[in-house]
Amino acid sequence: MRSDALGGASLALFFAIVFFAGCIALGLMLVNVTIPAWRTRHKFIACTAKLLDKRMDEVSGEQGTRFQPSFRVNYEVAQRKQDVWTSEMPRPFTSDRASSQAILDRFEVGHDYPCWYDPFDPSRAVLLQGYRVQAWLVLIFPVSFIALGGGGLAWSLANLGKSVERRAALAQRAAQLDPFVEPDPIGRRFPHVPGQGNLTNSPGTTLAFRLPSTVSNWKLLGGLIICLFWNGVVLVFAVIAVESFRLGEPEWFLALALVPLALIGLGLVYLVLRQLWVLTGLGPTIVEIDRHPLIPGSSYQLFVAQSGRLAVNWLSLSLVCDEEATFRQGTNLRADTCQVYRHEIHRQERFVVKPEKPMSIRCRFDVPLAVMHSFNSEHNRVIWKLIVEADVIGWPRIERAYALQVYPSPAEGDLL
Repeated sequence: MRSDALGGASLALFFAIVFFAGCIALGLMLVNVTIPAWRTRHKFIACTAKLLDKRMDEVSGEQGTRFQPSFRVNYEVAQRKQDVWTSEMPRPFTSDRASSQAILDRFEVGHDYPCWYDPFDPSRAVLLQGYRVQAWLVLIFPVSFIALGGGGLAWSLANLGKSVERRAALAQRAAQLDPFVEPDPIGRRFPHVPGQGNLTNSPGTTLAFRLPSTVSNWKLLGGLIICLFWNGVVLVFAVIAVESFRLGEPEWFLALALVPLALIGLGLVYLVLRQLWVLTGLGPTIVEIDRHPLIPGSSYQLFVAQSGRLAVNWLSLSLVCDEEATFRQGTNLRADTCQVYRHEIHRQERFVVKPEKPMSIRCRFDVPLAVMHSFNSEHNRVIWKLIVEADVIGWPRIERAYALQVYPSPAEGDLL
Protein backbone atom coordinates (compact mmCIF):
# COMPACT_ATOMS: atom_id res chain seq x y z
CA MET A 1 0.00 0.00 0.00
CA ARG A 2 1.01 3.58 -0.47
CA SER A 3 1.27 4.14 3.28
CA ASP A 4 3.95 1.43 3.39
CA ALA A 5 5.86 3.15 0.58
CA LEU A 6 5.58 6.54 2.28
CA GLY A 7 6.69 5.01 5.55
CA GLY A 8 9.71 3.47 3.82
CA ALA A 9 10.48 6.80 2.14
CA SER A 10 10.23 8.62 5.48
CA LEU A 11 12.61 6.09 7.03
CA ALA A 12 15.02 6.55 4.10
CA LEU A 13 14.83 10.34 4.60
CA PHE A 14 15.63 9.92 8.29
CA PHE A 15 18.71 7.83 7.52
CA ALA A 16 19.76 10.36 4.86
CA ILE A 17 19.59 13.13 7.48
CA VAL A 18 21.68 11.00 9.86
CA PHE A 19 24.22 10.43 7.06
CA PHE A 20 24.55 14.13 6.23
CA ALA A 21 24.72 15.05 9.93
CA GLY A 22 27.63 12.63 10.24
CA CYS A 23 29.34 14.21 7.21
CA ILE A 24 29.00 17.71 8.70
CA ALA A 25 30.24 16.55 12.11
CA LEU A 26 33.16 14.76 10.43
CA GLY A 27 34.13 17.93 8.57
CA LEU A 28 33.97 20.05 11.73
CA MET A 29 36.07 17.60 13.76
CA LEU A 30 38.62 17.24 10.99
CA VAL A 31 38.97 21.03 10.73
CA ASN A 32 38.97 21.82 14.45
CA VAL A 33 40.69 18.81 16.03
CA THR A 34 42.25 16.12 13.87
CA ILE A 35 43.93 18.15 11.11
CA PRO A 36 45.36 20.81 13.50
CA ALA A 37 46.69 18.09 15.81
CA TRP A 38 48.23 16.20 12.91
CA ARG A 39 49.85 19.37 11.53
CA THR A 40 51.37 20.31 14.88
CA ARG A 41 53.02 16.90 15.15
CA HIS A 42 54.18 16.53 11.54
CA LYS A 43 54.41 19.99 9.96
CA PHE A 44 55.22 22.51 12.71
CA ILE A 45 58.88 23.44 13.26
CA ALA A 46 60.48 23.22 16.70
CA CYS A 47 62.06 26.22 18.42
CA THR A 48 62.59 27.67 21.93
CA ALA A 49 60.23 30.34 23.29
CA LYS A 50 60.22 32.52 26.41
CA LEU A 51 56.97 32.66 28.35
CA LEU A 52 56.07 36.33 28.89
CA ASP A 53 52.55 36.01 30.35
CA LYS A 54 49.68 33.60 30.89
CA ARG A 55 45.95 33.79 31.53
CA MET A 56 42.69 31.81 31.64
CA ASP A 57 40.31 32.68 28.79
CA GLU A 58 36.61 32.28 29.60
CA VAL A 59 33.62 32.10 27.24
CA SER A 60 30.03 32.12 28.52
CA GLY A 61 27.20 30.49 26.59
CA GLU A 62 23.99 28.50 26.92
CA GLN A 63 25.94 25.51 28.22
CA GLY A 64 27.71 27.55 30.90
CA THR A 65 31.22 28.95 31.12
CA ARG A 66 34.02 27.26 29.19
CA PHE A 67 37.76 27.69 29.76
CA GLN A 68 41.03 27.61 27.84
CA PRO A 69 44.56 28.35 29.09
CA SER A 70 46.47 30.88 26.96
CA PHE A 71 50.11 31.90 26.94
CA ARG A 72 52.07 34.87 25.60
CA VAL A 73 55.35 33.66 24.15
CA ASN A 74 58.31 35.23 22.37
CA TYR A 75 60.43 33.32 19.85
CA GLU A 76 62.54 34.03 16.80
CA VAL A 77 61.90 32.87 13.23
CA ALA A 78 64.29 33.87 10.41
CA GLN A 79 65.80 36.59 12.61
CA ARG A 80 62.36 38.08 13.30
CA LYS A 81 60.86 38.18 16.78
CA GLN A 82 57.39 36.73 17.20
CA ASP A 83 55.31 37.90 20.16
CA VAL A 84 52.01 35.97 20.16
CA TRP A 85 49.31 34.56 22.41
CA THR A 86 48.84 30.82 21.97
CA SER A 87 47.57 27.70 23.73
CA GLU A 88 49.57 24.73 24.94
CA MET A 89 48.19 22.59 22.09
CA PRO A 90 45.25 22.58 19.62
CA ARG A 91 42.77 22.36 22.46
CA PRO A 92 39.13 23.54 22.38
CA PHE A 93 37.46 25.36 25.24
CA THR A 94 36.34 23.00 28.00
CA SER A 95 33.92 23.24 30.91
CA ASP A 96 36.49 21.61 33.22
CA ARG A 97 38.16 24.61 34.87
CA ALA A 98 40.32 22.42 37.14
CA SER A 99 42.04 20.66 34.24
CA SER A 100 42.59 23.96 32.42
CA GLN A 101 44.05 25.50 35.60
CA ALA A 102 46.37 22.50 36.01
CA ILE A 103 47.72 23.10 32.53
CA LEU A 104 48.16 26.81 33.26
CA ASP A 105 50.10 26.02 36.47
CA ARG A 106 52.59 23.83 34.61
CA PHE A 107 54.22 26.89 33.03
CA GLU A 108 56.05 29.70 34.84
CA VAL A 109 56.44 33.20 33.43
CA GLY A 110 60.04 34.10 32.49
CA HIS A 111 61.14 30.53 31.71
CA ASP A 112 62.06 29.06 28.33
CA TYR A 113 59.99 26.22 26.90
CA PRO A 114 59.97 24.11 23.71
CA CYS A 115 57.65 25.61 21.11
CA TRP A 116 56.44 24.63 17.64
CA TYR A 117 55.36 27.14 14.99
CA ASP A 118 53.55 26.88 11.66
CA PRO A 119 56.05 27.27 8.76
CA PHE A 120 53.29 28.86 6.63
CA ASP A 121 52.29 31.29 9.37
CA PRO A 122 55.06 31.81 11.99
CA SER A 123 52.63 33.74 14.21
CA ARG A 124 50.81 30.48 14.96
CA ALA A 125 52.50 28.31 17.57
CA VAL A 126 51.86 25.73 20.30
CA LEU A 127 53.75 24.99 23.50
CA LEU A 128 53.02 21.25 23.55
CA GLN A 129 52.04 18.79 20.85
CA GLY A 130 49.00 16.96 22.12
CA TYR A 131 45.91 15.07 21.03
CA ARG A 132 47.74 12.11 19.62
CA VAL A 133 45.23 9.22 19.83
CA GLN A 134 42.38 11.47 21.00
CA ALA A 135 42.45 13.47 17.76
CA TRP A 136 41.53 10.31 15.86
CA LEU A 137 39.21 8.78 18.44
CA VAL A 138 36.85 11.76 18.17
CA LEU A 139 36.17 10.71 14.57
CA ILE A 140 34.40 7.56 15.80
CA PHE A 141 31.28 9.61 16.56
CA PRO A 142 30.69 11.10 13.08
CA VAL A 143 31.89 7.96 11.28
CA SER A 144 29.35 5.88 13.24
CA PHE A 145 26.62 8.30 12.13
CA ILE A 146 27.76 7.96 8.51
CA ALA A 147 27.81 4.15 8.78
CA LEU A 148 24.40 4.08 10.48
CA GLY A 149 22.86 6.45 7.95
CA GLY A 150 24.35 4.68 4.93
CA GLY A 151 23.46 1.20 6.18
CA GLY A 152 19.96 2.29 7.13
CA LEU A 153 19.44 3.80 3.68
CA ALA A 154 20.53 0.57 2.00
CA TRP A 155 18.17 -1.46 4.19
CA SER A 156 15.17 0.85 3.81
CA LEU A 157 15.54 1.03 0.02
CA ALA A 158 15.97 -2.74 -0.26
CA ASN A 159 12.65 -3.16 1.61
CA LEU A 160 10.86 -0.21 -0.01
CA GLY A 161 7.48 -1.31 -1.29
CA LYS A 162 7.44 -4.62 0.62
CA SER A 163 4.52 -4.98 3.02
CA VAL A 164 4.70 -6.70 6.40
CA GLU A 165 2.87 -9.70 4.95
CA ARG A 166 5.36 -9.86 2.09
CA ARG A 167 8.37 -9.84 4.40
CA ALA A 168 6.75 -12.51 6.56
CA ALA A 169 6.17 -14.71 3.52
CA LEU A 170 9.80 -14.31 2.46
CA ALA A 171 11.00 -15.24 5.93
CA GLN A 172 8.74 -18.29 6.00
CA ARG A 173 9.95 -19.46 2.60
CA ALA A 174 13.60 -18.93 3.61
CA ALA A 175 13.05 -21.11 6.68
CA GLN A 176 11.66 -23.88 4.48
CA LEU A 177 14.53 -23.94 2.01
CA ASP A 178 16.44 -27.21 1.92
CA PRO A 179 20.15 -26.70 1.21
CA PHE A 180 20.45 -30.33 0.06
CA VAL A 181 17.80 -30.22 -2.68
CA GLU A 182 18.88 -31.92 -5.90
CA PRO A 183 19.75 -29.52 -8.72
CA ASP A 184 17.11 -28.97 -11.39
CA PRO A 185 17.47 -31.67 -14.12
CA ILE A 186 16.53 -29.14 -16.80
CA GLY A 187 20.08 -27.78 -16.63
CA ARG A 188 21.56 -31.20 -17.47
CA ARG A 189 19.18 -32.01 -20.35
CA PHE A 190 18.93 -28.50 -21.85
CA PRO A 191 22.09 -26.57 -20.89
CA HIS A 192 20.87 -23.34 -22.51
CA VAL A 193 17.50 -23.32 -20.76
CA PRO A 194 17.72 -21.29 -17.51
CA GLY A 195 17.20 -23.40 -14.40
CA GLN A 196 14.46 -22.73 -11.86
CA GLY A 197 16.79 -21.82 -9.01
CA ASN A 198 15.36 -18.29 -8.73
CA LEU A 199 11.83 -18.95 -9.94
CA THR A 200 10.08 -20.26 -6.85
CA ASN A 201 11.99 -18.60 -4.01
CA SER A 202 9.77 -15.50 -4.02
CA PRO A 203 6.44 -16.44 -2.40
CA GLY A 204 3.30 -14.43 -3.00
CA THR A 205 0.59 -13.42 -0.56
CA THR A 206 -2.39 -14.17 -2.84
CA LEU A 207 -1.07 -16.72 -5.35
CA ALA A 208 1.86 -19.10 -5.05
CA PHE A 209 4.70 -17.00 -6.47
CA ARG A 210 5.46 -13.31 -6.86
CA LEU A 211 7.14 -12.41 -10.13
CA PRO A 212 10.40 -10.46 -9.84
CA SER A 213 10.58 -7.07 -11.51
CA THR A 214 13.29 -6.69 -14.13
CA VAL A 215 13.86 -3.14 -12.80
CA SER A 216 14.75 -3.35 -9.12
CA ASN A 217 15.48 -0.81 -6.42
CA TRP A 218 19.21 -1.39 -6.88
CA LYS A 219 19.31 1.30 -9.56
CA LEU A 220 17.81 3.77 -7.09
CA LEU A 221 20.11 2.49 -4.34
CA GLY A 222 23.19 2.85 -6.56
CA GLY A 223 22.21 6.39 -7.51
CA LEU A 224 21.58 7.24 -3.87
CA ILE A 225 24.97 5.87 -2.76
CA ILE A 226 26.72 7.94 -5.45
CA CYS A 227 24.66 11.00 -4.47
CA LEU A 228 25.41 10.61 -0.76
CA PHE A 229 29.10 9.93 -1.29
CA TRP A 230 29.50 12.91 -3.65
CA ASN A 231 27.57 15.34 -1.47
CA GLY A 232 29.19 14.01 1.69
CA VAL A 233 32.65 14.76 0.30
CA VAL A 234 31.46 18.20 -0.88
CA LEU A 235 30.05 18.90 2.60
CA VAL A 236 33.33 18.03 4.29
CA PHE A 237 35.29 20.35 2.00
CA ALA A 238 32.60 23.02 2.34
CA VAL A 239 33.03 22.94 6.12
CA ILE A 240 36.79 23.29 5.66
CA ALA A 241 36.29 26.25 3.30
CA VAL A 242 33.85 28.00 5.64
CA GLU A 243 36.19 27.45 8.58
CA SER A 244 39.08 28.98 6.63
CA PHE A 245 37.02 32.15 6.09
CA ARG A 246 36.02 32.22 9.75
CA LEU A 247 39.65 32.07 10.81
CA GLY A 248 40.56 34.90 8.46
CA GLU A 249 42.61 32.67 6.13
CA PRO A 250 40.23 32.18 3.19
CA GLU A 251 40.85 29.26 0.85
CA TRP A 252 39.60 30.94 -2.31
CA PHE A 253 40.67 28.18 -4.69
CA LEU A 254 38.82 25.57 -2.62
CA ALA A 255 35.74 27.78 -2.37
CA LEU A 256 35.61 28.39 -6.13
CA ALA A 257 36.23 24.72 -6.92
CA LEU A 258 33.31 23.76 -4.68
CA VAL A 259 30.79 25.74 -6.77
CA PRO A 260 30.62 23.35 -9.78
CA LEU A 261 30.96 20.34 -7.46
CA ALA A 262 28.00 21.56 -5.40
CA LEU A 263 25.94 22.10 -8.56
CA ILE A 264 26.65 18.53 -9.64
CA GLY A 265 25.65 17.36 -6.17
CA LEU A 266 22.35 19.25 -6.40
CA GLY A 267 21.71 17.64 -9.78
CA LEU A 268 22.30 14.19 -8.26
CA VAL A 269 19.91 15.04 -5.42
CA TYR A 270 17.24 16.07 -7.93
CA LEU A 271 17.59 12.85 -9.93
CA VAL A 272 17.41 10.65 -6.82
CA LEU A 273 14.44 12.55 -5.37
CA ARG A 274 12.62 12.30 -8.71
CA GLN A 275 13.17 8.52 -8.82
CA LEU A 276 12.03 8.21 -5.21
CA TRP A 277 8.99 10.43 -5.89
CA VAL A 278 7.89 8.29 -8.84
CA LEU A 279 8.46 5.05 -6.91
CA THR A 280 6.61 6.10 -3.75
CA GLY A 281 3.96 8.24 -5.42
CA LEU A 282 2.89 5.68 -8.00
CA GLY A 283 3.19 2.84 -5.52
CA PRO A 284 4.42 -0.68 -6.27
CA THR A 285 2.82 -2.92 -8.90
CA ILE A 286 2.52 -6.48 -7.61
CA VAL A 287 2.21 -9.42 -10.02
CA GLU A 288 1.68 -12.97 -8.72
CA ILE A 289 1.17 -16.27 -10.54
CA ASP A 290 -0.20 -19.64 -9.43
CA ARG A 291 2.50 -21.80 -11.06
CA HIS A 292 6.00 -21.25 -12.36
CA PRO A 293 7.84 -22.02 -14.68
CA LEU A 294 5.45 -21.91 -17.62
CA ILE A 295 4.83 -24.79 -20.03
CA PRO A 296 3.66 -24.19 -23.63
CA GLY A 297 0.00 -25.11 -24.06
CA SER A 298 -0.85 -24.59 -20.36
CA SER A 299 -3.14 -22.07 -18.65
CA TYR A 300 -2.16 -19.89 -15.68
CA GLN A 301 -3.83 -17.57 -13.21
CA LEU A 302 -2.53 -14.06 -12.50
CA PHE A 303 -3.09 -11.58 -9.71
CA VAL A 304 -2.14 -7.91 -10.26
CA ALA A 305 -2.36 -5.20 -7.59
CA GLN A 306 -1.61 -1.49 -7.93
CA SER A 307 -1.53 0.81 -4.90
CA GLY A 308 -1.28 4.58 -4.53
CA ARG A 309 -3.60 7.51 -5.21
CA LEU A 310 -4.03 7.46 -8.97
CA ALA A 311 -6.50 8.38 -11.69
CA VAL A 312 -5.85 5.92 -14.50
CA ASN A 313 -6.92 6.33 -18.13
CA TRP A 314 -6.06 2.74 -18.97
CA LEU A 315 -4.01 -0.21 -17.70
CA SER A 316 -2.83 -3.10 -19.83
CA LEU A 317 -1.22 -6.45 -18.96
CA SER A 318 0.64 -8.25 -21.78
CA LEU A 319 2.62 -11.46 -22.27
CA VAL A 320 5.77 -10.64 -24.29
CA CYS A 321 8.65 -12.59 -25.79
CA ASP A 322 11.86 -10.87 -26.97
CA GLU A 323 14.78 -12.29 -28.90
CA GLU A 324 18.15 -10.72 -28.21
CA ALA A 325 21.20 -11.27 -30.40
CA THR A 326 24.75 -10.14 -29.69
CA PHE A 327 27.17 -9.93 -32.59
CA ARG A 328 30.36 -8.22 -33.67
CA GLN A 329 30.26 -5.62 -36.43
CA GLY A 330 33.80 -4.65 -37.36
CA THR A 331 35.47 -3.80 -34.06
CA ASN A 332 32.20 -3.02 -32.28
CA LEU A 333 30.05 -5.40 -30.26
CA ARG A 334 26.34 -4.80 -30.92
CA ALA A 335 23.16 -6.15 -29.37
CA ASP A 336 19.79 -6.12 -31.15
CA THR A 337 16.45 -6.96 -29.55
CA CYS A 338 13.34 -7.94 -31.49
CA GLN A 339 9.88 -8.52 -30.02
CA VAL A 340 8.61 -11.77 -31.59
CA TYR A 341 5.44 -12.29 -29.55
CA ARG A 342 3.00 -10.04 -27.74
CA HIS A 343 -0.47 -10.82 -26.46
CA GLU A 344 -2.64 -8.51 -24.36
CA ILE A 345 -3.98 -10.55 -21.46
CA HIS A 346 -6.12 -7.90 -19.81
CA ARG A 347 -7.07 -4.24 -20.29
CA GLN A 348 -8.98 -1.98 -17.93
CA GLU A 349 -9.94 1.63 -18.61
CA ARG A 350 -10.85 4.73 -16.60
CA PHE A 351 -10.63 3.82 -12.92
CA VAL A 352 -9.35 5.39 -9.71
CA VAL A 353 -6.92 3.85 -7.21
CA LYS A 354 -7.28 4.96 -3.60
CA PRO A 355 -4.70 4.47 -0.81
CA GLU A 356 -7.18 2.56 1.36
CA LYS A 357 -8.30 0.30 -1.52
CA PRO A 358 -5.61 -0.77 -4.02
CA MET A 359 -6.73 -1.86 -7.47
CA SER A 360 -6.61 -5.65 -7.96
CA ILE A 361 -7.13 -7.82 -11.03
CA ARG A 362 -7.50 -11.58 -11.38
CA CYS A 363 -7.25 -13.08 -14.84
CA ARG A 364 -6.10 -16.16 -16.74
CA PHE A 365 -3.87 -16.54 -19.76
CA ASP A 366 -2.63 -19.35 -21.99
CA VAL A 367 0.90 -19.94 -23.21
CA PRO A 368 0.71 -20.90 -26.90
CA LEU A 369 1.83 -24.41 -27.72
CA ALA A 370 4.10 -23.53 -30.64
CA VAL A 371 6.44 -21.03 -29.00
CA MET A 372 10.14 -21.00 -28.26
CA HIS A 373 11.07 -21.69 -24.66
CA SER A 374 13.38 -19.45 -22.61
CA PHE A 375 16.93 -19.61 -23.92
CA ASN A 376 20.27 -18.18 -22.84
CA SER A 377 23.57 -18.62 -24.65
CA GLU A 378 26.65 -16.54 -25.31
CA HIS A 379 25.22 -14.70 -28.31
CA ASN A 380 21.44 -15.31 -28.20
CA ARG A 381 18.68 -15.02 -25.63
CA VAL A 382 14.94 -15.66 -25.63
CA ILE A 383 13.32 -13.63 -22.86
CA TRP A 384 9.73 -14.01 -21.64
CA LYS A 385 8.10 -11.40 -19.43
CA LEU A 386 4.85 -9.82 -18.35
CA ILE A 387 4.57 -6.09 -19.01
CA VAL A 388 2.24 -3.82 -17.06
CA GLU A 389 1.56 -0.50 -18.82
CA ALA A 390 -0.64 2.30 -17.57
CA ASP A 391 -1.51 5.86 -18.54
CA VAL A 392 -1.84 7.74 -15.25
CA ILE A 393 -3.12 11.32 -15.10
CA GLY A 394 -0.42 13.69 -13.83
CA TRP A 395 2.35 11.06 -13.78
CA PRO A 396 4.85 9.61 -16.23
CA ARG A 397 3.56 6.61 -18.13
CA ILE A 398 4.03 3.37 -16.20
CA GLU A 399 5.84 0.48 -17.88
CA ARG A 400 6.99 -2.25 -15.54
CA ALA A 401 8.29 -5.65 -16.65
CA TYR A 402 8.27 -8.92 -14.67
CA ALA A 403 10.50 -11.85 -15.51
CA LEU A 404 9.05 -15.19 -16.59
CA GLN A 405 10.59 -18.44 -17.75
CA VAL A 406 9.02 -20.80 -20.25
CA TYR A 407 10.28 -24.40 -20.22
CA PRO A 408 10.20 -26.83 -23.13
CA SER A 409 6.92 -28.74 -23.56
CA PRO A 410 6.78 -32.31 -22.24
CA ALA A 411 7.01 -33.55 -25.80
CA GLU A 412 10.52 -32.06 -26.07
CA GLY A 413 12.33 -34.74 -24.15
CA ASP A 414 9.49 -35.84 -21.83
CA LEU A 415 11.03 -33.81 -19.02
CA LEU A 416 8.11 -32.27 -17.20
